[in-house]
Amino acid sequence: MNQYFLNALRSIWGNKLRSLLTMLGVVIGVASVIILVSLGEGFKIEVKGMVQGFGKDVFMIFPGKIETQNATIASVNPGNYLAGDVLTMADVKAAQGIEGVEAVSPIMLISGFMRYGDKVIAPMVFGAYPEAAVAFELLKVKEGKIFASADAGFQVAITDRIAQQLFGSESAIGKTVLINRQKFEVVAVASQTEKYSFMGSDFYNVAVIPFNRAVEMQNNRASILRIIYKVKNGYNPIDIERQIHDAMLSNHQDVEDFTILSQDDFLVFVKQILNMLTLVVAALASISLIVGGIGIMNIMLVTVSERTREIGLRKAVGATKMAIMQQFLIESVVITLLGGLIGVLLAFGAAWYVHLRTSLNPVISWQLLLLSFGACALIGIVFGLWPAWRAASKDPIEALRHE
Repeated sequence: MNQYFLNALRSIWGNKLRSLLTMLGVVIGVASVIILVSLGEGFKIEVKGMVQGFGKDVFMIFPGKIETQNATIASVNPGNYLAGDVLTMADVKAAQGIEGVEAVSPIMLISGFMRYGDKVIAPMVFGAYPEAAVAFELLKVKEGKIFASADAGFQVAITDRIAQQLFGSESAIGKTVLINRQKFEVVAVASQTEKYSFMGSDFYNVAVIPFNRAVEMQNNRASILRIIYKVKNGYNPIDIERQIHDAMLSNHQDVEDFTILSQDDFLVFVKQILNMLTLVVAALASISLIVGGIGIMNIMLVTVSERTREIGLRKAVGATKMAIMQQFLIESVVITLLGGLIGVLLAFGAAWYVHLRTSLNPVISWQLLLLSFGACALIGIVFGLWPAWRAASKDPIEALRHE
């Protein structure tokens, strides 16, 4: 058996360029699958850290019905979760009226730009109650003070990233910025409590204005994107969720066109969607493995044709059909495994580069590596069977006559 491996390596080395081109499909397929799956795993870790960074016992109410346990890509309609006409102020008041709720805030999204002098940026501008700062722990005020009420003046709280972009090393407190041509005074600067800068970068590029000011900017229309609430210590979050759910169901005429998600629910939902997306994309990338297998079968058929006389000589001195088949099957498997090894090295290099250039940390598990090498060996066997059988079936006399 060892001799077969040595012969396979000699054959590959003797036709280096051809062997490398033959491996190319396997290399691309393995590298693509590993990179995509590792990015998906990295996203999951990032999302988990970000959601946990929101704070303990924080719930979020979404428009649209979300199936958290059996979510599918087909069941996810982003338009449902971006609707601004499902959640109402009556829902906010219903949550505020539940004993055990520490803080409640509706969230509005204002599209537009923020300007200071000749500097223009496009942060996510939210309208919210000051209670949002109590619920969310991902951002903490480090300078100034958050506006006191939803009806406060034209005040804005920004992150220190926005402050750096607009004001450089100068203090942002007291500065006046334009948001969609309206003047707002910067009253607070917040920073992240944890670094989740890939998925969490959106939360690090946030400006928050009083909710009523946001309503005015939207032609006095309260287009509520989300409602967040935090449960007080000592109260059962499940009971509070049930009470809010029942109150909102009454507001919506018994039509459950909303979803209340805890941290765990949200993580389950996001992980299911990420798993499905990763699986679909990895399946598409694995097509390269099939193409690579066809290429290997083609080149092995050429190899069998080129080595017909060698096959005849081996059979003449007593080599069995099984020995001939093993020789060419092992050569096919060695080619795919070498291609897989190169693909793995490329994937590690790509993962390192992604981690170097971003804060996302792709996760390449040993299970994924074993699966990749197992797939390579399987492709080598499946696509090497026919060439090996062709080689083993050659008539020794005809093979010896071959020029």
